[in-house]
Amino acid sequence: MAAPRPSAKPLTERDIRGLYEHPESFTDLLPWTEYLPEHRCFLLEDGVSVGALWELAPVCAEARTEALAELQGAIQSLLINALPEEQGAPWVLQLYVQDEPSLASHARAVADYVCDRARESAFTQAFLTDFERHTAAVSRPGGLFRDSAVTGSSEPPRRGEWFSISRSMQSPWAM
Repeated sequence: MAAPRPSAKPLTERDIRGLYEHPESFTDLLPWTEYLPEHRCFLLEDGVSVGALWELAPVCAEARTEALAELQGAIQSLLINALPEEQGAPWVLQLYVQDEPSLASHARAVADYVCDRARESAFTQAFLTDFERHTAAVSRPGGLFRDSAVTGSSEPPRRGEWFSISRSMQSPWAM
C-alpha cells in the first residue's frame, strides 16, 4: 500500500461513515403509497390514481417465425386494448432501462433452470462452471475486443451486458 501524499487531507470519521451510506433508492422516488394485490396495481399518492409495473424480458427469437408473429400480435393487442380511449382519464406510460454490465444474474438464472434430476450430474456441473466462467469473461470491465475496423477506435470495447426494461402505467381513476 502506498504511503499517503503529504498534501492529501486526512480522512475524518464523517468521510469514513459516508463510504458506508446507501444512496436514495429509485423506488423511493416513485409516487406510490401501497400495493393492491387484488387488483395487481399500486395506489398512488393522491389516493385515487393507480399504476402498474411490468418487467419486460427478452424472448428467444432465433428461427421462430410463427412464435414471433404470435408474440407480436399479443403485444400489439395489449397496447391497443390496455389503454382505454377516454378523454377524462389519461394514462402515463413510462419506460425505465437499466444497464447491467455483469451477466452473473443470467448465469444464476441458467443454473436455477436446471431440473432437479440433472442438477448434480458431472456434465451439468461442468457446463455451469464453464458458463459462469464464460459470462464473467465476456462481461469483464475491459471488454473482449475493440471493433476498430467497423466502428472506429472511439467506440468502447465490446462486452456482454444485460439490459433490463421496466414499464410503468398510471391513470388518475379510482378502482
